[in-house]
Amino acid sequence: MSKLINDMYDPNYSIKAEKERSKAGRKQRRASFKKEANFDEDGEAFKKAFDWQIMLRMLRYLKNYKIQLFFSIFLLLIYSAIAPIFPSLIARAVDRYIIANQAPFNSLDIDQRLNGLLIIVIIYIALKVLNFALRYGYTYLISWLGQHIIF
Repeated sequence: MSKLINDMYDPNYSIKAEKERSKAGRKQRRASFKKEANFDEDGEAFKKAFDWQIMLRMLRYLKNYKIQLFFSIFLLLIYSAIAPIFPSLIARAVDRYIIANQAPFNSLDIDQRLNGLLIIVIIYIALKVLNFALRYGYTYLISWLGQHIIF
């Protein structure tokens, strides 16, 4: 039975004992949750989510498409490397050319600020186009691989 907050004024109340009791209850609940997690709502056991034998059998189908697979992974890695650049470009544009509170940039006149901002905008747009092309190429290659492996 759970103690109420008013029960803390009871002379027999012990925080340490309550913590131990709560900890023991948590361990029991955790064990029952682990057992329940292995079954669906009908009580049937779940199958393993990942099986190495199935994975190795699937990889055999990719044997003929090694170049396409490696190229698609390469595109994905480049795409993933470019994606974090966009927030830093926006931060650089705001900090240096829009607000410009820091020492070397607060003395720039409006033309210099607009030129700097224009350079960042051009870089941003170019990287977005490159990012689109990489994502499109990756998606196309993975779809192409899937279609050729299945059929």
